[in-house]
Amino acid sequence: MSGDTAAFLAGCAVTGVAALLLAKGDFASGQPGALQPIQSVLPSSLATPPPVPSTPNDRLEDVQRGWQVQTKLEQQQDLARELSDQLKSQQGLADDLKSQVAKQQSESEDLKSQLDKQQRNTEMLIAQLQEQQRVIDKVSRRLKLVLWSSAVALQTIAALCRHLCWRSGQ
Repeated sequence: MSGDTAAFLAGCAVTGVAALLLAKGDFASGQPGALQPIQSVLPSSLATPPPVPSTPNDRLEDVQRGWQVQTKLEQQQDLARELSDQLKSQQGLADDLKSQVAKQQSESEDLKSQLDKQQRNTEMLIAQLQEQQRVIDKVSRRLKLVLWSSAVALQTIAALCRHLCWRSGQ
């Protein structure tokens, strides 16, 4: 809408309001002189004069501002695309890390299971060695007893032999 058209429409509106006030006002009741000034009755937006038509410089500034806004919008859209791409990349990396953590956790559980099995085997081996040591100790005590008994028996036999030999020689 051009400046001239806006001024024309504003003038028509003021005239229409004035006519409405005159028709509704004191003339309808037949009391002359009770009219109020038009500025006090009109809304402030209609009482102000119409805007001055813009100059070519104003239009040029508006166009420049529009281009600046468009440029900023495009920059923000580019930035939003870059951020979206970065987010997708980071989500991919996060998924990779999650799968690596899950794999490491599984491997850790396997290692723990192997260590538990080795510990049980070691405990069983220790128990077997302790049992074997008890058997060896028992056999050793019996062997010592047998050897001692044998030594005593040999000494007794030797003493008897000497005694017999001594008697036979007498």
